[in-house]
Amino acid sequence: MLHLNSRMFDYWIKHGEFSILERRLLKASSFYKKNKKQESFELLMTSIKEDSFLEGFRLFLIGLLYNQHGHFFYAIENLENSIKYFEEAREQDFILNPLCILVNVYGNRRDIKNMASCIDRIKEYRAESDAIKLQVLYAEQSFFTISNQYRKAENIFRKAKEMKLPGFEVYHPYFLVNQFMINVKERKYSKCYLTLNEYHQYSGCLVKANYSYMKALLDLITLDKPLYIYAKDFKDFPEMHHQLEVIKALMIGNIKEAEHFWKILRGHNPELYSSDFNFKGDHSLFYQALIKYKKHVSGEEISLEDLSFKTSHMEKLHFILSSSNAPLSNERLISLIWNDETNESTLMKLRKLISNYTKKYGVNVKSYQGTYQLIRKAS
Repeated sequence: MLHLNSRMFDYWIKHGEFSILERRLLKASSFYKKNKKQESFELLMTSIKEDSFLEGFRLFLIGLLYNQHGHFFYAIENLENSIKYFEEAREQDFILNPLCILVNVYGNRRDIKNMASCIDRIKEYRAESDAIKLQVLYAEQSFFTISNQYRKAENIFRKAKEMKLPGFEVYHPYFLVNQFMINVKERKYSKCYLTLNEYHQYSGCLVKANYSYMKALLDLITLDKPLYIYAKDFKDFPEMHHQLEVIKALMIGNIKEAEHFWKILRGHNPELYSSDFNFKGDHSLFYQALIKYKKHVSGEEISLEDLSFKTSHMEKLHFILSSSNAPLSNERLISLIWNDETNESTLMKLRKLISNYTKKYGVNVKSYQGTYQLIRKAS
């Protein structure tokens, strides 16, 4: 199950001495590793009630799939049922698999109480194999990371490295993500980049998506770089994609677009995403970016009556930019200043006006994706 070489894994599925049902589950596992959600689900649709162990394993895989794709309620339901079947089959070592994953599912919901409960349940069993020992260590590190017990989390990571167990490289990227989260929450951004570079050395769809997500938000927060989102990079990881879309929309003051993606996030995880862009999670990169751009929700507070008393185009521009809490699009500015439509001629006039305005008033106007916003000096 932990084989890193997918070709060898598929070879043993084909040539190993497995029953039809065992082979079907291993094929589903292979599809899961390759992020082929639909193909994996199709092999897992039929229950295997005649064999408690195989049914427990089937439900475990379904729980993994639901967790990866943000359906946390169904992930919890299937993982709990998986535990029941493993208990019935008296497979104690396998019970730890869904229990450890449950820690991460509750972690995704920032449900610290249930994370702690799962950790207590894990302690009732003894991990026998090296792989399960690593999985238990990762679950404990995740709990300490989410619950802000950073030094304990770092000690777990140090312990995992010092044990030098076979299979550590499989779990190393997961440990690194938790370490990255700790650095983010402590605002140690230089360490974030070091951890990110180490993480980037690994391969796989999850690593690629995680890296793109973390790098984009880290560059945005620390370097004020533009946020570019490619949907294909996150097609199997919808929560990351929708979070990025929320931030991107808020940056340019497109509140309707931000609300659209926020509604999707709320549908999967209402405990974490409440109304009015209130995020109940920890101080993650997403939280920090949300706080930075959430002020744009209040939008523009431009009095059209007061604007009508401004005699020059530059006075109008200064009044508009000074009155707005959100970026304003080319179209909106051209309409307010000249009561005209947007075309090459009016865009050129706007660019020239903004250039002259920044020189005359000595201000900084940020241009981003067809919008303009006055950068106010910190008080």
